[in-house]
Amino acid sequence: RELMAQFGAGRGTVREALFALRKMGLVELSAGERAAATRPTAQRVVGELGGAVRQFLATAEGVRQFQEARHLLERALAREAARRATHDQLRELLEACEAHRTARDDATAIDADVAFHDAIARIGGNPLLSALHGASLAWLREQRSTSLRARGAKVAAERAHRRIYDAIAAGDAEAAERAMGGHLDEVAALYWRAAGDTSSAAPHAPSKPRATNAARPARRRPPSDRDAA
Repeated sequence: RELMAQFGAGRGTVREALFALRKMGLVELSAGERAAATRPTAQRVVGELGGAVRQFLATAEGVRQFQEARHLLERALAREAARRATHDQLRELLEACEAHRTARDDATAIDADVAFHDAIARIGGNPLLSALHGASLAWLREQRSTSLRARGAKVAAERAHRRIYDAIAAGDAEAAERAMGGHLDEVAALYWRAAGDTSSAAPHAPSKPRATNAARPARRRPPSDRDAA
């Protein structure tokens, strides 16, 4: 009633406005209670982009641009993971590698692939980046299915995941970034080949990490394959 009086709006208009604000994560509504303002979470903010992004990915140009954005994001995430990964986080990555290697069907392989990339994103500890990456995994699930149909795709991904894992476990940020970039270049090429568009299959130009005088972190003893068993 206060809102109706303040804005000179009808009950239906105010109700629709409150529902819209709830969907945006800005208010919480409970039966018989006053609307309460809330702080939006990273997941809610990113989730609001879902419908628009899926429309964007309905075109070949949209997919190309999204692949480029993913390339930049995941290279940075891999670099950060190499700097921060704990022994337990390395174990989780190794287990995801093994789950992907032993997958016997496409759905299981995709789930393991998603788990591997998601684990890398969470190592950095940034909720917004983690939410953005998690949403991108869902948005690109159809593209993953297409890439997986290409001959040799699963084996190539297994090898790439292992290179990425080895670099992260060694604390080598530059190698982790290069390995991730190479992996995503390969995935993009496989996708466009499977989609029948070889003109888009050229990989990104390889990244050239800037020279740095910072000392490389001490090598961690990574979990072994036996640890993941």
